[in-house]
This record gives sequence, structure tokens and C-alpha cells, in this order.
Amino acid sequence: MTVLERVEQVLASVRPSAICDDCMVHKVKVARRQHTNKKSRTLAERPGYSRAVGTCASCHSTNKLVVWKK
Repeated sequence: MTVLERVEQVLASVRPSAICDDCMVHKVKVARRQHTNKKSRTLAERPGYSRAVGTCASCHSTNKLVVWKK
């Protein structure tokens, strides 16, 4: 499974909530935040996703999140 697929899987599991890139790093088990950030930005460009400031379902911080709108 690719990192992008794992990010999508995590987003589906917290839906309708969203998760920040910092927490996504731990959920998809990658070493660098930049990797999940890039995948999150890629998803945000696709239909059904958006990127916005909100509250993370995992750490409850206010941060940029990818929201699954499907």
C-alpha cells in the first residue's frame, strides 16, 4: 500500500472528522512530516477532498487539515 493510500485510509477512518499532518505521520508510520504533508496537499486537489484550518480529531489542535468530503 502506498503512502497516499494509507493517508486516504486514515482519513476514511476518522470521517467526518479530519486529522492534521503531524498526527498523520504517526498513523501512516512515515519518518517525516513533509511526506504526509505532500500527500495531504495532493489529496486536497482531488474532487471530494479539501484542505482547511480546523480541529484535529487526534490531537485536538487547530491546524491545517485534509477533510474528506465524500
